Amino acid sequence: MEYEKNIFIYYENYTSEKIFFDKNIKVLRKKIVEKNLRDIEKPTIYMSYQEELPFQIKEINFNDNYAIETRGLWKLSDISSGGPFLSYTFVDKKINRLYYIEGYVYAPGMKKRNLMREIYSILWSFKLKN
Repeated sequence: MEYEKNIFIYYENYTSEKIFFDKNIKVLRKKIVEKNLRDIEKPTIYMSYQEELPFQIKEINFNDNYAIETRGLWKLSDISSGGPFLSYTFVDKKINRLYYIEGYVYAPGMKKRNLMREIYSILWSFKLKN
């Protein structure tokens, strides 16, 4: 394996705008990855984030929706691997659904800029059904 690029999409009912506050994005991400992104062979290992480097968070317009863009570094809970991630959190107001979409890269010893550009392009292709 030379490198991996991964994307996941999560959604739940939208209940409050409080989710868009800085620390709540971290809480949402933690809830998602601890439940859904675990090592198959060692279920005690899950994806986390590197707290030493704060998330870079900004408000954006994502396909005509208010959104929070989050950039940071992920790691496995046993610190065996890690890399960059990019996510978008937004609401589909028509059906009252909160979306969290994320792409991340695992590429030991490689420059990750071009891989993350691909992740960026793929995430921006996400469209809500009319």
